[in-house]
Amino acid sequence: MAPQVDRINLVLNEYNEVPDELAGVPNLNPIIPADNTRDTGKFMPDVEDADLVFLIDDDQIYPPDYVDYARRSVEKIDLNRFVAGFHGTIYKRRRLKTLFKPILRRRQVFFFKKALERTTRVSQLGTGHLIARPSMLPPFDYMKDAKRFVDIRFARWCHEKKIPMLCLARPEGYLNDIEFDETIYRDFTIKQHEHVVSEIMTFAHKGKDVGRAAPLLSQ
Repeated sequence: MAPQVDRINLVLNEYNEVPDELAGVPNLNPIIPADNTRDTGKFMPDVEDADLVFLIDDDQIYPPDYVDYARRSVEKIDLNRFVAGFHGTIYKRRRLKTLFKPILRRRQVFFFKKALERTTRVSQLGTGHLIARPSMLPPFDYMKDAKRFVDIRFARWCHEKKIPMLCLARPEGYLNDIEFDETIYRDFTIKQHEHVVSEIMTFAHKGKDVGRAAPLLSQ
């Protein structure tokens, strides 16, 4: 990612010093936090002076044209009103056949590896593929206690601030990830912890026009 951006902020959780192999990255801004920030660390760097911010995770594979592709994808989107990304979720209301299903079993997920034909409004975005203006991002103090459910906390922020979220169109297989035995979804999310479910319920069915195509600047 470093060659694609002006500055790359790298949060080095559980490091005491910057690894030697990173010395050759001229636009790197390494950050060693006092505590392990886990997945919330991406909200720690000061990005106030940036034009556009791309949030990324270390278990994702980003193509060499990712930033250019993402910028083209948001050309006709007003990023002073919206945030966008490539992984989205819609939480569905209870129906007769899903009456007894918990909220995490009533989701429609636009998985980042899969094709999405049209940019769509969603209830929640994956923060590992997020594109936003700095002014649309929450402060780290708001995010820091949301370890392992950072996407949910960010969605809550967006709903509180009335910021619509857009999942961007893309072809099949454009994005990929690194396979690990342990994942946040398998080890944490799927267990449906009460405090996480409670947070989801603060916004799950409140988004306006969720599931509809995104409005473009030319419209």
